[in-house]
Amino acid sequence: MEQKKEKLAIITEDGHEGIQKLKDRKLTDLFSFDAITSVKQAESLPSSTDYTGAFIMTMGNKMTFTDARAIAEIVVEKSPKLRWVHTLTTGVDFLLSLKLSEAKHITFTNAKGAYTRPLAEFVLMTVLYFAKKMPVFMKQKREHKYEKLSLIHISEPTRRTPISYAVFCLKKKKKKNK
Repeated sequence: MEQKKEKLAIITEDGHEGIQKLKDRKLTDLFSFDAITSVKQAESLPSSTDYTGAFIMTMGNKMTFTDARAIAEIVVEKSPKLRWVHTLTTGVDFLLSLKLSEAKHITFTNAKGAYTRPLAEFVLMTVLYFAKKMPVFMKQKREHKYEKLSLIHISEPTRRTPISYAVFCLKKKKKKNK
């Protein structure tokens, strides 16, 4: 006997690659879902749907957060079985409205912390990019002219790289405390 699948409302921008990713990861074996891409489409839902969860896959590019909230309000209103709303953003403040705050039976979750490591890696990459003079190397490569460069160690203090100066100060402080 086949187990009944949970039904999700996916609130997303039209053509969002997330829908395809759900299919690629075989999540359709566990869930059935409907992509809801507009307020008009949400309004055309039956008066009582059997959604148990809603997943908001918008980053405010094609669909505004105001539209996402309006769609979520309609889905909440038309889904008595709805227990969970998740968003890919790190906050749910754009979802807060009187209608949604009154829905005490629904748990709201977000992607807090999901982007911490990639963001830290990006910052480190950017520091190294400029500290190791990558723009100069790229220019030399384009022009096929290679000149000797003096490279700084990122822990050496310089006026141009306040981050490396901060690293230098922290190391100096650490040595003093020992």
